[in-house]
Amino acid sequence: MTAQIDGIVRGALHGWAWDPARPRLRLDVSVWLDGAPLGIHRADRFRGDLKRAGIGDGGHGVACVLPVAQQDGAEHTLELRLADAPMAEPLARAALPLPQRAHRLQGRIERIADGALMGWVRDRDRPGDTIDLEMLIDGVPRLHARANRFRQDLLAAGVGSGVHGFVFNLAGLPSRPTIGTPLLVRATAAYGHWALGSIGFGLPALPQAAMPISDGRDLQDLARDAERRRDFSTAAGLLDAALVESPRDFEALFLRARVALALTDFDTARRMARKALAIMPGHLRPTILLARIAGSLGQHQEAIDHWDAVPPGDDAYREKLIKRAASLMALGRPLDAMGECSIAVGRDATDRDALRGLAEACEAAGGVAAALSHWQRYAALMPPDEALAMRMAQLAARLARPVTALSALRNPDLRQWQAPLQGEAGPAAITPTEGTTLRSLDTAGGVLRYAAAEPREDLPGDLPGYGLWLRVAPGGAEVAFALEAPAGETGLRMALELRLLGHDSHGVSMVEVMLRHGPDERVLLRHDYGIRPRLLSFDLRQDLPSQASWLVVRLSGPATLLLRPPRALCRLEAPFPNRVGFEDPALATWRFVGDQST
Repeated sequence: MTAQIDGIVRGALHGWAWDPARPRLRLDVSVWLDGAPLGIHRADRFRGDLKRAGIGDGGHGVACVLPVAQQDGAEHTLELRLADAPMAEPLARAALPLPQRAHRLQGRIERIADGALMGWVRDRDRPGDTIDLEMLIDGVPRLHARANRFRQDLLAAGVGSGVHGFVFNLAGLPSRPTIGTPLLVRATAAYGHWALGSIGFGLPALPQAAMPISDGRDLQDLARDAERRRDFSTAAGLLDAALVESPRDFEALFLRARVALALTDFDTARRMARKALAIMPGHLRPTILLARIAGSLGQHQEAIDHWDAVPPGDDAYREKLIKRAASLMALGRPLDAMGECSIAVGRDATDRDALRGLAEACEAAGGVAAALSHWQRYAALMPPDEALAMRMAQLAARLARPVTALSALRNPDLRQWQAPLQGEAGPAAITPTEGTTLRSLDTAGGVLRYAAAEPREDLPGDLPGYGLWLRVAPGGAEVAFALEAPAGETGLRMALELRLLGHDSHGVSMVEVMLRHGPDERVLLRHDYGIRPRLLSFDLRQDLPSQASWLVVRLSGPATLLLRPPRALCRLEAPFPNRVGFEDPALATWRFVGDQST
């Protein structure tokens, strides 16, 4: 086992303890001060510096608030021992000076009335503490009281929780003081005998300012200064000390989350932001942090859900548009990403991040002409870039020549539609257009209803295509596309777009894509379907049977779906490299394919 005492921060010992033989175990340790035990603490606080140093998963920090009486500026011996073996050799020992603690007490004597001396006092450093007080006459303590009475006027004035009032019952004095005898009220020795002031017996209280004795700026102020200097480790230590004393302080939790994110300590950042949000539900600042964290971790749907809470008037709205678009792109939803970036460009036509995002989204969706236009606007705002110039030249070349899409389908665009645009299919397959058959999987006589959209241009420069709406029967449905692979191709990576329609369309549980030749079938893709649009990818290799081959999409029902014919993404001999962060890593390869790989 190994442990270390790191130091004292604002009256609290900070250190860690870890057992390398059981790296995920959280040790219980006892803290000893000058040979006397102070209590048992679990070493389970996460610290990014420990994780980076290879000390387990980083969750082995320990903190202990030390007695005020020993915070006297002198050197003291501190030890960490195993809680279940306190007499064994200490895990860690250090001789450290304990900085003298000047509490930030605040309060005042108010009046003597009805035989009682009244006032209030609180410790701003430890708002949950109850202050013990004593009243002195001629330097001798005569009465004791505790500042633990709730007063609505204090709460209304913003003085802590309001539970800070005190009353000395003067009937408890051994003898009645003479008029004008000074009555001194002070905090007990634990608080350095800090004096609130005095009042003459039988006389009105003298005017007193409710001023604290301060030992410097708040920990949060110091942490903000460190954060501005980009000294994030110091800021984290200061905020950890603040949270030892005030674990439910919203501002400290939020700042700690922000600092942890700057340190790329995502676990701590998320934990602290969620705690802050639990204290103030719906608050935008921790919500925005959670969106940034989720985006950084590649959890794009969670990031989108958090960004949705940010309204147009908020300072982070522009960031929301840009980052939400990036997450939508990562989920294979470029059309939705185009909408976000278009709003951002509408707000600021010179927003380079928005223009770049809009160009990339248009290019991914197959809008070659629109993508080129946005790249040109982006390039006008940037220094000369050879790679960008080459990219625009390739797009311009694609627009200058007729585009014939690579496809393994006999009728890739459903252009040759022979039947009415809507109809029904039962267990016996029907062929509403050349190279496409439909049938219901419900052997009890279920009916599959279908309707085809008019052919349309998806985007300027894109290929025409049909959308096919299917009302899947309770048992499910099949849509089969006849295959006719282009000569000389080793294979294609294909994409299938599915979108649920209507509020009742939650019955689809499975999507399968199969290669069928006669009675033989081979599964190419099996996917549990969700409620969001999906772009599913699969590989169709050039080992197809010579004839009568079909690409079959099988759907379980019931539901109403929009289905577009599968399209090619790229040739398999030169796929694009995958990236991290996609729901399906193959979506990283998604690019429109013309008559050559792009």
